[in-house]
Amino acid sequence: MKVGSACCVCCVEIPEAEAESKHQRVPQCVLRHDRWPRKLWDVMVDVATVYIAVMVPYGVSFMKDGRANRPTLLLDMSLEVFFVLDIIVNFRTSFSSGEEVVSDPGAIAVRYLKSWFVVDLIAAVPLDLLQVFHITVLDMVHLLKMLRLLRLMKKLQRNCLISSSSSSSSSSSSSSSSLVVSILVLAFVLVSHWSACVWFQIGLFDLRSKHWHVGWLAQTAVQLESPYSANRTSGGLTVDDAYVGALYFAVSAITTVGFGNVSPNTKSEKSFTTCLMLLGAVMHALILANVSAVVYRLHSRLSESRARTNELRRFLREHDVPEDLQARVWAHAENPRPSGTIKEKLDFPEDIYADVHVHLFRSLLQRPLFRSGGPAVLRELAPHVRCWSCRHGETIVSKDQVVQALHLVLSGGLQVQSRILVPGSLIGSSVLVGEAPTATVRVQAVGDCTVLSLSLDGLRSVMERYPDWAQSLRGDLPQNLDLDLSQTQVMTEGLDWDGSFPGARCCRRSTSSSVSQHPNLQFEQMRRRFFV
Repeated sequence: MKVGSACCVCCVEIPEAEAESKHQRVPQCVLRHDRWPRKLWDVMVDVATVYIAVMVPYGVSFMKDGRANRPTLLLDMSLEVFFVLDIIVNFRTSFSSGEEVVSDPGAIAVRYLKSWFVVDLIAAVPLDLLQVFHITVLDMVHLLKMLRLLRLMKKLQRNCLISSSSSSSSSSSSSSSSLVVSILVLAFVLVSHWSACVWFQIGLFDLRSKHWHVGWLAQTAVQLESPYSANRTSGGLTVDDAYVGALYFAVSAITTVGFGNVSPNTKSEKSFTTCLMLLGAVMHALILANVSAVVYRLHSRLSESRARTNELRRFLREHDVPEDLQARVWAHAENPRPSGTIKEKLDFPEDIYADVHVHLFRSLLQRPLFRSGGPAVLRELAPHVRCWSCRHGETIVSKDQVVQALHLVLSGGLQVQSRILVPGSLIGSSVLVGEAPTATVRVQAVGDCTVLSLSLDGLRSVMERYPDWAQSLRGDLPQNLDLDLSQTQVMTEGLDWDGSFPGARCCRRSTSSSVSQHPNLQFEQMRRRFFV
């Protein structure tokens, strides 16, 4: 025992030592990519990227004249510094190559320079800081910051692939679908926001055209009683009204075909609206498909759980399982399972499994021959009992075959020479030690026959653990057998048989229900299928 314990300790300590040494090999100036500081930093970068994706197009479209005095200027400059720091952090973050963690600064730098360095560098140019120092920067150049969205999209795509590949259950599969739906909803919001910004720019472009009065900005301004002047230098919508109107049109065009109160009239507006409706149809189909998949999985899992519960309830009721044992079965069945466990660990515990089988096979196990061993013996014998059926004329035991089990007739009958063994008859061999005996007669089924069989190998293994009961069993077994196959001796008178079996039809009728004939098979299916 001491040697085994020492081996176990060594087996546990070696991986920990390897993990600790691997952790110590990472330089202090390098962040582990799988540690919480780096993950927290990534979350902050993602939030900042979404903020940039919202505010940069809005500022370029709606705040051309007041960008230098906008209330978010300080925050925008802070984010520019933050993105510059992110480049430095990326040069000092380890990465995984297969199962190995690469923490060499040179390898990290080469990998980053070949991947996202150029995109991050362009997006991190401090344009707002340049404007503070009165360096002229075109407004459209600010849109280069949105290049960081490419990296965010790549990260979201990788997370979706990881979630879908690791989803071994319906729960994780539903979680993966929910993540996809959330990403699609975020994409829908961003596309609507960007479309509103483009729609406003189209309205400004139409104000400079010959037919400016039919553009959506001019029409909306008239509806709100703030029309533009003839030279378009005064009047018109406020920034808030213009954004709300543009966003309303974008959302209505993407989700439906619009309502007409904000409608495209000019050539440029109609062209953009056509593209927007086509894009909306694709996004609408994607979102509906993924939402339908999530709802279907939830409904399917709920229906499957309800069907298993009803099956278990019917099983317990039809086999008249005692209430205390039913309570134990339900307590285990309704107990929430931890996520990530394998299917085998979700089966019923062995004690419940044994108690249910003792009840199901009580016709055999509750005979005085076995009951004298006590509950412990019965619980150990139960896994070695098998319930099976055979058709009329099939052979149960062949002549000269090694006797492998004790058989109890539940229904139908067994033909032995000119005798019929009726339900309740026990056949087998009284020789439990030494060389395995062989049958001297042939046993056939008469009618549809159902039999409980107790494996002699299993019986011998239990007898080895309970020697006192084993000694009693050896003395009582010969008197309890209705047919000793190794001695060709029918202990009971049985029934004379003339070649026909009047009761066979009754036996077929009594064995028509597979539930009552095969309780162990049904419970085995219940045990393996109730949890997934």
